[in-house]
Amino acid sequence: MLKMRGVLEFGPFSIRADEAVKEAYLLSLATAALNTHNVALTSLEVGEVLAGYADGDLTIEEAAEQLGGAMVDSTFDLVAHLSRQREFSLKTFGPGPRAKGVIDHIRKELVEIEADPTDLKEWVDLILLAFDGAWRAGWSPKQIVEGIDAKQTKNEGRDWPDWRTADPDKAIEHVRAPASEGSRFVGMTVEQIAEQQAREA
Repeated sequence: MLKMRGVLEFGPFSIRADEAVKEAYLLSLATAALNTHNVALTSLEVGEVLAGYADGDLTIEEAAEQLGGAMVDSTFDLVAHLSRQREFSLKTFGPGPRAKGVIDHIRKELVEIEADPTDLKEWVDLILLAFDGAWRAGWSPKQIVEGIDAKQTKNEGRDWPDWRTADPDKAIEHVRAPASEGSRFVGMTVEQIAEQQAREA
């Protein structure tokens, strides 16, 4: 479940956890609005929205909407969704990995996204196809969700170049550390390592 329950204690202050999560989300929307060209807000306008929420002139839902997001009160259980999607997909498209079929469909969706990158339905099609490919590759709904969380955490821990200096039409890749001397031998047998070192001598 994505919703937190309970109370967070900060010294003399108590904040309901679900409200703290909503406020953190609101701040992430404000940060995103300041750092992207997709949301047409100036820093002054972002500040006015946050001040409006802080002063009680805007609800948190209204502030989120003005910052380009939305507050959803209901919880969404991704594990349950993946189980539901798997059941539908098995019944509709049959069993088995179907990797080539899923990849073929992903390619078609990418063409549609390139034609209209603002079409949410096409992005969702891509997400659903990726989920379909993952469970067909043998991963359980729980493992898929854990994999999403682990990958996001890994990406957050990586070093990234300044996006302001990157070509907006090219992928931004994390900064790769130079390979250590020993890492080039990963996966090789002792004999293969000896042969490689002999060739390099």
